[in-house]
Amino acid sequence: MNRHDTPSGRLPATGAFFLVLAALVAIGLAATAAPVRDRILEKVRIDNNGDRLELEITLSFVFAYRMHFPTGSGRELRIWLRPAQVAEIDRSALGGREAVTPPRAGEAGIDEVVYEGDASEGPWITVYFDDETRYRVVPLPDYRRLKIIIEP
Repeated sequence: MNRHDTPSGRLPATGAFFLVLAALVAIGLAATAAPVRDRILEKVRIDNNGDRLELEITLSFVFAYRMHFPTGSGRELRIWLRPAQVAEIDRSALGGREAVTPPRAGEAGIDEVVYEGDASEGPWITVYFDDETRYRVVPLPDYRRLKIIIEP
């Protein structure tokens, strides 16, 4: 029997302490190792482009633009999407809902931008305007962004 062995075969108190400490460290590292993304609306920003404002929406997944309505103006713009390529990390958030009020929203007359992934026909993005607003919707070529051009 060496000096660390105990007659009962149990670890001494210091050994048990270090074993528990090592387990807690391992659990903590495992919990922080995998990033969890909880946002579908990755970035929503408003840019000034000469005499008009542009709302740019970046999603965390690749999508196919289906349609939008009303087509030219309204207080509410609804954009229908079809997810085309969704990373495993984003799948759990895909069916959820989230809302963002972008910086400078008041300047653009925007109340909020809402992602609605819980609709039976697939996800929608809804832009709520303060007043009747003229706009154009432009899906961008990277299939992750939409640009809504707000007409003066």
